[in-house]
Amino acid sequence: MKSPVVRKSSAGFSIFELLIVVLMVTVITGYAILRFRSRQVAIARVNAAQEFGAYLEQARLDSNRRQTNKVDQMACVTVVDNKTYSYMIDANSDGRLDPPQQVTITTTNNLRIKGPFPKTFRYDGWGRTVDLNNNTIEPPLVVFANAKGTSTVLLSAGGKPVVVHGPQPGIGVQR
Repeated sequence: MKSPVVRKSSAGFSIFELLIVVLMVTVITGYAILRFRSRQVAIARVNAAQEFGAYLEQARLDSNRRQTNKVDQMACVTVVDNKTYSYMIDANSDGRLDPPQQVTITTTNNLRIKGPFPKTFRYDGWGRTVDLNNNTIEPPLVVFANAKGTSTVLLSAGGKPVVVHGPQPGIGVQR
């Protein structure tokens, strides 16, 4: 007859086992914090591009509502530099453009707008982008960039702003 195997039982954890568990929890927590922070950087870029697109749409609708053909009374949005843009609309509906309002994007996480500058979006009464001579023009792309990628604001065929995330449309992968 075989003799039964006697095993030692332990009543608790050894210091070594406790250190391994603490190390695993620390690594998992660190990874989660890094992923969360990385996601916040991407979200900040997307939000800045969407806010810019909203100002473009507001300017387009304002010029369309007022049906103006005078260039100096057309609502517009101008990208001034890599962190600033301004918009002029008739917010109080008195028939005249209000003074320009300036928007500065947050530059934390290296968020910036790519040049060249200035870039102006001026809308006529039909919602088309025009130059200072009231000639219809192809609107420029506006690219918001940071370490987590790019968000490009472009205008659709109907003039509505569209935000595309990732490489710039028609330009290929940026490095």
